[in-house]
Amino acid sequence: MSTLFVAFEDFILSRGSMLSSPATIDFYRRMLAPFLEFTNGHELSNRHVREFISTVAQRGVSSSTVHAHARAVRAFLRFAQEEGWIEDPVTVRMLRLEQKRMEVLSREDVKRVLNVCGTRDRALVMTLIGSGVRRGEALALDWDDVDFHTGAVHVRRGKGGKARVTYIGAKTRRGCFACGPKQRHLSSHAIRRHQPHGAPQRQVGRPYHFPQVPKNLCNLGA
Repeated sequence: MSTLFVAFEDFILSRGSMLSSPATIDFYRRMLAPFLEFTNGHELSNRHVREFISTVAQRGVSSSTVHAHARAVRAFLRFAQEEGWIEDPVTVRMLRLEQKRMEVLSREDVKRVLNVCGTRDRALVMTLIGSGVRRGEALALDWDDVDFHTGAVHVRRGKGGKARVTYIGAKTRRGCFACGPKQRHLSSHAIRRHQPHGAPQRQVGRPYHFPQVPKNLCNLGA
């Protein structure tokens, strides 16, 4: 096994020790596998890295995909140089990404989506739109993460492992509450007025999400 492959395994181990998410570690594995294959048997240099990035770009992939490969290679080579796996530093110049305007649903689009949703899916869509959480964050929510008095939604592990708080309105809370675990005794009026006596019972470990959520609905929170 070449030194670079051993360095790669050490790099992946380091990401795990830094508590990187499984998705992040999988990203590095997918992005670096082609680079290791391309580099096998060749001398590592700035020119070699440029040739690899150019090869990726020639596949006709998006600029964001090329940027992802370059970003992963840069992180890996910095680690390899710092840890002594390679002697000379190798520079990875990052390309400029095209600034794309994110598409959003119009008010009419939202109404059409909600009109074809059942109780469960309607609550999910309203949570995604009302809070702005990503789809993975929404599917990872527990009931304990939602404060039905204030509308605070606690995202425990967001992008980059960062926690944050966002909010949903009273209408969204009522929609979620309609399909919550054993909490339907709380009236819509109590939710709207944030009455303390209407606080939902804490259900430790009860999932906020629902199984078999249609992918087209999850995409709303991409």
